[in-house]
Amino acid sequence: MQAGQTPMDYELAEHRYALAAAGREDLKADFDELLGVIHDISEEDIISRFNNDAHVVAESEEGVLTKSLSDAINTLLDERLRAKGWLGQSPIFGDKRFKRMRWKLDFAKKGTFSVEVVFNNAGSLGWNLIKPVLACEQNHVEKAIQTKIGIVILATKELKAAGGFDNAIATFEDAPLYLSAMQNIISSTPIIIIGLRAPKKFKVEHFIPDGKKKKAGRIVRL
Repeated sequence: MQAGQTPMDYELAEHRYALAAAGREDLKADFDELLGVIHDISEEDIISRFNNDAHVVAESEEGVLTKSLSDAINTLLDERLRAKGWLGQSPIFGDKRFKRMRWKLDFAKKGTFSVEVVFNNAGSLGWNLIKPVLACEQNHVEKAIQTKIGIVILATKELKAAGGFDNAIATFEDAPLYLSAMQNIISSTPIIIIGLRAPKKFKVEHFIPDGKKKKAGRIVRL
């Protein structure tokens, strides 16, 4: 990150003493690496990626407009985690019956962490919490990857509002309620919840572009 840039801020929550477990000698380096990747995504990086995505969409014939920061953040995480050796779209199972996207993790490091980035509907949060559990627990179905701790990355309520996200998305604040209800299902797998905070120097404002019927987003400096 260049001097003077503003890093992405986040907060942490845990299930089954996951943060203590992540501090173990065999896990700490990978956990620190993941947090470092998040921290090093600057607000300037997000703006640049968002504006580039918006330009590409505007120049195409597609009807879907860039509305929130979700694609920009996802892309930056994908590029930077893969560059450090994290596996993207990693299958959970080796059995060919389970090759579809619903059986894949967003990111994983073999032997340590399985990661889901959740910017979709709150109704999907339960499944997004279960996928890392499947990657961590032993299973009678042949595994493609085995991890020890699950990580789920969510927007906080403040990022949801400032980042132009859909009202229906799950947030960091929703996760404890789901984990409480599912504690007998997620009985032994440690889970870390990372909540991405709102940018300090800008927000996304919705508007309807000329000639369009649907809303798009644009960056507004604070």
